[in-house]
Amino acid sequence: MAEDGGPIEVALYGGSFDPPHVAHVMAIAYLRTVLGMTRVVVVPVYAHAFDKELTPFRHRLKMCELAFADLRGVEISPLEQELGLPSWTLRTVQELARRHPHWRLRLTIGADVLADAHRWHAFEQLVQ
Repeated sequence: MAEDGGPIEVALYGGSFDPPHVAHVMAIAYLRTVLGMTRVVVVPVYAHAFDKELTPFRHRLKMCELAFADLRGVEISPLEQELGLPSWTLRTVQELARRHPHWRLRLTIGADVLADAHRWHAFEQLVQ
C-alpha cells in the first residue's frame, strides 16, 4: 500500500529488451519522475509472440539488470519465464495483479510494438 493507504502506482514495462538501450532508460526515468510511478517492473518477454528470434532469455534478463541498475524503484522480473509458454502480456498482467492486489498497474510498451497491438492475444481485454 502507498503511504496514504491507496494503491501503489506501478508501471509494468514489457518488451524484448534485445538489447536494452538508452531509450529504455529514458522511458523508465520518465515513468518515475514525470508520471510519478512508485516503481517500474521491467519484464523481458520470455518468447516473442510473433516468433521473432531473440537472444536467450537469461542474457536479456542480465542485460536489463545491468542497464537499469542505477535507477531507483526499478525491479527486473523473470515472471514470463516462470509462467512459461505462451508468452502473452495478458497472462503476465493477470499474474502480477493476483500477486500484488495493492498495485495499480499501468502497462508500458514501446511505440515500435504498438502498431502490432491488433495481433496481440486478447488485446481488448488487456486494455480493460
